[in-house]
Amino acid sequence: MEFVNVFLIALFVECLWESLKPLWPAKLREAEKAKGVPVDKIGAFIVAQVLCFAYQADLPALLGLKEVIPYVGIVITGGLMYRGSTSFHNVVKTLISIRNGSTINYVNGGGIHNDDGSVG
Repeated sequence: MEFVNVFLIALFVECLWESLKPLWPAKLREAEKAKGVPVDKIGAFIVAQVLCFAYQADLPALLGLKEVIPYVGIVITGGLMYRGSTSFHNVVKTLISIRNGSTINYVNGGGIHNDDGSVG
């Protein structure tokens, strides 16, 4: 595996999760709203782990680190991909917002805050 493939898998994680998210049962969406269960984050984490295991994506190994416990590098890579896919999604949202002519004041906590105070 090459280093650039890790970024491609992060892209796949984001695209796949955004496609699967609308298919979650209503009970999970209710639990997310009522009890604060982070269904969105859990789902993205699971997708990232599955893809990392499927493609044997091991970022620490690519960086030359040797693991003592098998598969730890893949789990770490999945965790980074889960976080990275969110960041990738925020970058895409920002670029789309700029392309559509929105003026962006700042990015804070993953939300894009426009001049009118809305989060886009």
